[in-house]
Amino acid sequence: SVRPATDSDHVVLVSASGNACRFMPAEEKTRISPETGESVTTYVVRVQGRISQGVSGMKLSGNDKVIGMIVTDDFDTSVLTISKYGMAKRSRLGSGEMLPLTEGGTPIVDESGDQVFERDGYRKTNRGTKGVRTMSLRDGDEIVSVRQIPDLDDQLFMLTGSGMMIRMVSGQTKETLGKVTKGTRIMELRNRDRTGYEDEIVFVARLPSELISAGETLGEEE
Repeated sequence: SVRPATDSDHVVLVSASGNACRFMPAEEKTRISPETGESVTTYVVRVQGRISQGVSGMKLSGNDKVIGMIVTDDFDTSVLTISKYGMAKRSRLGSGEMLPLTEGGTPIVDESGDQVFERDGYRKTNRGTKGVRTMSLRDGDEIVSVRQIPDLDDQLFMLTGSGMMIRMVSGQTKETLGKVTKGTRIMELRNRDRTGYEDEIVFVARLPSELISAGETLGEEE
């Protein structure tokens, strides 16, 4: 996957097993040179030559693989992950910082009187790490698509291995606050007695809302 990026962009890499690694490629890092003992400033992803090997973006285990990449500086954008068994989880990217919880403008405190904090969106991690868990998956399930949803009126197309396709508005997916959740079912792929799965999602596409004709209706075709 290749994406253009600016100095203010954040990158989110998502693996098939449900982990997410978020970092800023242009963020400055300072280290002490072991050779000279002097302070050296570099970047999370340093500029390299055209034929260089590059640097590790995310650490993967076993047969795991990177499924998708989000590049944006818009903290209000949504990150949608979809699994092959028809589960979807949509979360706000957020700033990644710990923010105080409030209710009606009043800070929320716990039983000890301490102010309660909650993380705003995806936590920032170091480049080259396994990242953090972003979606809870059932045995045998895996993430097959990661989509940035800048507009909840954008439409999604899900295609299965047997040739079935559904089309839905992105806003019909439920936004979740917790990172380690299973999400919600957007496509029924279980067998009749719901003891297993008889199909799986193999491809997902997003149609931006500005490309949709006025008055166009949604439908499900077989």
